[in-house]
Amino acid sequence: SFLMYIIINFKYLKIKHLLYILIFFIILVLIFTNVDSLLYRFNSLLSGDSSNRFEIWNKGLELIKEKLIFGWGIDSWKIHGLKDYAALHNSILEILFYTGIFGLLWFLVIIMMTFKTIIINKNWELLFIITYLCINSLFDHSIFESKIFLTILTLFMFFTYSYRVEKNLYMDNN
Repeated sequence: SFLMYIIINFKYLKIKHLLYILIFFIILVLIFTNVDSLLYRFNSLLSGDSSNRFEIWNKGLELIKEKLIFGWGIDSWKIHGLKDYAALHNSILEILFYTGIFGLLWFLVIIMMTFKTIIINKNWELLFIITYLCINSLFDHSIFESKIFLTILTLFMFFTYSYRVEKNLYMDNN
């Protein structure tokens, strides 16, 4: 998302900004290559190690089929899922598991409304952030059980719609 932001705003960037970006990427590469745990994780991902996510997703899909319409309910993964894992590690599967088709449709409507609001307001910074959040939620974090992810998503939605309200108030006053 950071790279997309740079590409869109490239004509506004100055040499100073490009230097900052270059320094950032150099530091990022140095950290990535010198921290053994990050390098190990990156190499394991390249070799196809999924950290058991495929097994978790398969188990989740089996259970989703049993209660597709309304889902199993919040916190039921601990009872019906693999007890060694906290969640499904995939937002779409997690929403389907907990709330069923109705919950997934409602979530998708809210996300699409947010994307629409961001695009109408031409607030590209928020577009890149929500893109990052959506992609990240497909591979990590629990939407329902991760307090950090839910807090970030809630704050993000607040800023998205507060910008729209502020813009409308400004338009009404003029």
